[in-house]
Amino acid sequence: MFEHIRTYRFPISLICLVIYYIVGITLLTTSEDKEAIIRLTPFTLMFTTAVLLLNHVHWSKKLIFPIGIIILLGFLVEVVGTQTGLPFGLYSYSDVLGVKLFNTPLVMGINWGMLVYAGTLFIHPMKLPAWSKPVLTGALLVILDIFIEPFAIKWNLWQWLETVPPLQNYMSWAVIAMCFSWLLGKTLTPEMSNKMALPVLVIQFLFFVILAN
Repeated sequence: MFEHIRTYRFPISLICLVIYYIVGITLLTTSEDKEAIIRLTPFTLMFTTAVLLLNHVHWSKKLIFPIGIIILLGFLVEVVGTQTGLPFGLYSYSDVLGVKLFNTPLVMGINWGMLVYAGTLFIHPMKLPAWSKPVLTGALLVILDIFIEPFAIKWNLWQWLETVPPLQNYMSWAVIAMCFSWLLGKTLTPEMSNKMALPVLVIQFLFFVILAN
């Protein structure tokens, strides 16, 4: 039984994730209680992260440290951001994303970990110079953030003092994502891969595009 699960892990994961997000989009566009649905966002992020990590090939205990550090530092940089306006600009979180510490949802650390992992594992198998992979991951996540921001503002996940995200937000995303990707990439071996990395990025992209309008 378990052997069959391992064999069909990717298609099962992909089908489950696609169905989950289709249901989510449907409910957010048709439900009379959209606020209750959008409050499931923390669960959605954790579910997506779990599905993603379950599809990692050639798992190593060495990966626990960088992923944990990225989640922790991702949360801390958000804390600094909400308290000082650096490095992203002046913004504040609503209570939609769940439990907060220092005015910052705890799940934001998981969000950083999930996106950096997905971006890094998508780029990792490509035959490119090592230095270029974190740069490409940073660029990829900035493109994704361009579509995350309108969604987040529309559904009141967070709000910017200037109404729209400042340029420094995207510049900071690029630099931080690049550094996190470099850290994760240092522990990846050539045989490591994850078929779910690209689908997760595409699903996230489509989800934000559809619901931002």
